[in-house]
Amino acid sequence: MLEFFRKYQRFFMINVTVVIIISFCFFGTSSSMGSFEKKKDFVVGSAIDGSDLNYSEIRQLSSLMSLQKSQGIFHQSFLKTGAADLLANAYEEGLKDNWSSRLVKARAARFYSHPSSPYLDARAVWSQLVPGLLEEISALQKLEEGDPKFFPLWSRLYALQESIPPELVQRVLIYHQKQAGLPMDPRLANGDFSLFGCRTLEDWFGREFLDLTSQFILNGSALAKQQGMKVSREEARTDFNKQFGSQQRELQYLGIAEQEAVSLWQKALGFLRWFDEIGQAALVDALPYQKFAEFAQEKAIVDLYSLPQELHFSTLDDLLAFETYTRLTCKQSADALSLPSDSLPLDKVLEKAPELTATTYRVRYSKVDPSTLGASLSLTELWDWQTEEKNWTLLSKNFSPLKGGETADERFAILEKLDPTQRRSIDAWSRLQIALDRPEWIESAFLSANVEEKEISVSKDHIDGLEIQAPKEFESLLVRALVNDPEAIEALRDYREKEAFFRIEEVELVKGISILSFTEAKEKKRIPIESFLEEEYRRIRSQSPSSFKTEEGDWKPLSEVREKAIRVLFSDLFKQIDRSEFEHSWESGQGPLEFYAQHRFRELMHRALASVKNGEALQPSLWNLNTTERTIERSSQGEWMNYQAYVLQPGQWSPIHVPANGEIVFFFLKNREISSEPILDQIQFGKETLAQEAQARFADRLLEIAIQKQALVFPMRIEGEAHDDL
Repeated sequence: MLEFFRKYQRFFMINVTVVIIISFCFFGTSSSMGSFEKKKDFVVGSAIDGSDLNYSEIRQLSSLMSLQKSQGIFHQSFLKTGAADLLANAYEEGLKDNWSSRLVKARAARFYSHPSSPYLDARAVWSQLVPGLLEEISALQKLEEGDPKFFPLWSRLYALQESIPPELVQRVLIYHQKQAGLPMDPRLANGDFSLFGCRTLEDWFGREFLDLTSQFILNGSALAKQQGMKVSREEARTDFNKQFGSQQRELQYLGIAEQEAVSLWQKALGFLRWFDEIGQAALVDALPYQKFAEFAQEKAIVDLYSLPQELHFSTLDDLLAFETYTRLTCKQSADALSLPSDSLPLDKVLEKAPELTATTYRVRYSKVDPSTLGASLSLTELWDWQTEEKNWTLLSKNFSPLKGGETADERFAILEKLDPTQRRSIDAWSRLQIALDRPEWIESAFLSANVEEKEISVSKDHIDGLEIQAPKEFESLLVRALVNDPEAIEALRDYREKEAFFRIEEVELVKGISILSFTEAKEKKRIPIESFLEEEYRRIRSQSPSSFKTEEGDWKPLSEVREKAIRVLFSDLFKQIDRSEFEHSWESGQGPLEFYAQHRFRELMHRALASVKNGEALQPSLWNLNTTERTIERSSQGEWMNYQAYVLQPGQWSPIHVPANGEIVFFFLKNREISSEPILDQIQFGKETLAQEAQARFADRLLEIAIQKQALVFPMRIEGEAHDDL
């Protein structure tokens, strides 16, 4: 057989060559031309300038747009400028079926998930690469058909997914599959990872909408030509090759000849350049904006002087708390406006206001809620206990509705007639009494309770940190436990309150009895303002009996004359505040009480300003002046410092500022400097925003003219052409 082929191989080669040539001549061209349907061209309407709108041009321009990538005509000139939204709204009724079919497909979409690991899926990749994409998908899938929110959501999803090609999603999934050691999923090699299965622009928006967009471009091109916009054929050819040079195979498949394509692109490019010029005209020269930015972003560096936060007084209560605290715990100065520099001896404070002192302990404890004890009891056990005669007697003493009941059945009947709230209270009390008779239940509860370590502050009638109802007795146990008193130690191991049972196993003294700071006393609400005022009222009312007595000659209660009593008690302080360089319309000491609260430390800050200006040490006190460096931008608005920092010159001091919140401050202007932050990016962002706004307005006007002149044909069909579905 081999010898036969060797002998006649030349004959076979000649025949095979002839057959191949004949096949290509008769069938090859026919096959390639049959890949697209040739249709006779015809005029579908007239453009704005009266020129013909040809079917082939419209369809070919739609195809060219669909071939472009994310920075193509549709994305740059229609989606970003809002022109696409204008078209969608203008032809909303006709496009309803088009959008509905896409919404149906979006709802039915099932995204890839690896069969061996549900965590390896397309959603996870999208979420990582494009934050916000999954939220947009979820919002879209919740829409009803015909919802006007569909197109804005749909177009946003198109713009988002353009940054993640399906091939990239596929490669990421394959990589993670290998890293996780999962079995190979054949769907990863052959699946479609485009969002909703939409790969081309026509898949996303449909032929009808793209044809409408193409007509809009051709009408815009006609108008641009009227306005003198010219694009040479050579320019069009160069730009066409730049845009579609790598897609010759796709152009051949679509049946678009190069000469026709260049002519069509020449028209489109005229519109695009004119459209772009309209946007570029919105902002031309960046230099004025650069200078303005240098001015607006100038920064001032200041040293800010202020009192501690606890001395920022905005209300009368703030002032009363401070004055009460200092008069009970501090040595008083002849200068009412100064800050105290020394505390009173501890024994004096204990005598005048023991609630302003505290001892700090550290305890290690566990806690049990009594209401949880006995919770495991069955209803039968509970009813049996309640209806026993001795227990019924105990219940009757604590709950008045439980009267009578000679037998267990009668007692049960009485319980059943109670309203649910009363019954729950009786049941809870009963369970607790049963548990108290069974110590092993309490012990079990403590064994399972969390052990905590906490610092507690103990002062007169108060314990901070634990819910203790009898602080005096409890502190006595703590003191005795510190010296290893066995009875106290045992009592703390089984310390019971109405709301909680405690097991305190370790007690340590952290800080002996000391005076609470003003901040601590205020936070713990230990400052006895009302009792202090009552005592002082009894002392001062004899100074002006007519103001504080009734017609019958009895002293009025403080509640009726509180403001008047406060003015008498703090008259010296108020008068000194009024004398501190103020111009006011009221009699000395008779101004608004909130005014005195807010200006309590104004004179003090004046003295501090004078001292720091002269390089002198500040007057010592229990409170120190805070100094912080702060940067103030000129662009910040609304604050006193933002104004003063740019009125003063470097090296100058500001005046004293007294705001309504009581934060009295002054500052030293160290320097001002020009911000080094780049402004060009911000200018570019503003330019793009203005450009898109200008283009959107132009597109709106162009659409209005095109509709008036019936220059947009919708829907554009020829006889026998099927409806375009997704």
